[in-house]
Amino acid sequence: FIILENSCSKINLINEYKINLNYFYTKSNIIKINNIKYNLTIDNIKTSIAEYLNISKTILFKNNKLTKQKINILESSLFNNIYGQSHIINNILPYIKQNIIGLKTKNKPIGSWILCGPSGTGKTELAKILAKTLFGSETDLIRFDMSEYMEKHSISRLIGSPPGYIGYSEGGQLTEQVYKKPNSVILFDEIEKAHPEIYNIMLQILDEGKLTDTMGKSIDFTNTIILFTSNLGCPTDYSLYLQNKDYLSDKDLIKIEQNIKININNYFKPELLNRLTNILIFNPLNFNDLLLICNKFINELKLKLYSNKLNILLYINNNIKYLLTKISYNPLYGARPLKRILELIINKSISDLLLYYNKEYFIQNKYILYYFLNKNNNINYNIYLL
Repeated sequence: FIILENSCSKINLINEYKINLNYFYTKSNIIKINNIKYNLTIDNIKTSIAEYLNISKTILFKNNKLTKQKINILESSLFNNIYGQSHIINNILPYIKQNIIGLKTKNKPIGSWILCGPSGTGKTELAKILAKTLFGSETDLIRFDMSEYMEKHSISRLIGSPPGYIGYSEGGQLTEQVYKKPNSVILFDEIEKAHPEIYNIMLQILDEGKLTDTMGKSIDFTNTIILFTSNLGCPTDYSLYLQNKDYLSDKDLIKIEQNIKININNYFKPELLNRLTNILIFNPLNFNDLLLICNKFINELKLKLYSNKLNILLYINNNIKYLLTKISYNPLYGARPLKRILELIINKSISDLLLYYNKEYFIQNKYILYYFLNKNNNINYNIYLL
């Protein structure tokens, strides 16, 4: 391997994977090795390194550097897509900023948080936005359902099988994915369901920023964001306080937060909790939050139509939005019931149209799909050619 550019990211790459490279300087980029001439370009150097590491060149040399511009985009994206959780956003952003200016603690992940709270309040959405904005794509979110790791032997699925066992040469699901995507968000869903021995793996990641797999390969986690989700105490506490009322007062939320933290502290060992950046508790969504999310879902559906080159304009008035939000509102379940209702009503009507008419009609001409409430307060729609 020959490298010509003086790039910090490439030097770090070389040091990390201990690749033996010869350094050359030449004005013409043409060198001779064993009497064979090579015309070197940055692209074929990258190709050689990627082939050696068996990692996609696109992934390996993607620009993952955290910049001020990315932080501004991240802040805007979080506040525009996650509602009612400003305390969560304001807790996470400072640690991302510290990483940019070089104040992050060395040999540790960028940040690590346990996320608690009701279903459908934005925990997974937070992980997706962090991955997409900071590292380039939602595919940079590495996700594990920890209910699949309840047995002690399931540790081998994360870090690889011991020598002599089936699958030893394949590596672990966690270590291999982070090896290929060292800049990523890692989400461990329902961490309390994992076998206790797996927490020892987490200790090494959170404390040293690295993990050694069963083949002796050291995997770097210092450019990752670690997120755990937990339901400890959540359904019981929220149901208890929601009896005979539709909302939770600030006093209720404080009591619930205290109870959840007690459950977390009683369940997990102090050495794990002390290595976390923080424990974050998502608030139940109130009605106004859900109304904003209703608009967001509708805009996403409009974008989906546009991306499929369908000239269908959706018009859904505020009365319908209010009705759908009211029907689906339940602080225990967050935004998911609303999304299901919207998809049932709007997606069904669009599917019916595309099945009844030729799809070309909606590519060549513009139509407006107008939703309205009839006299019986049922949702109907008409379609008009523009």
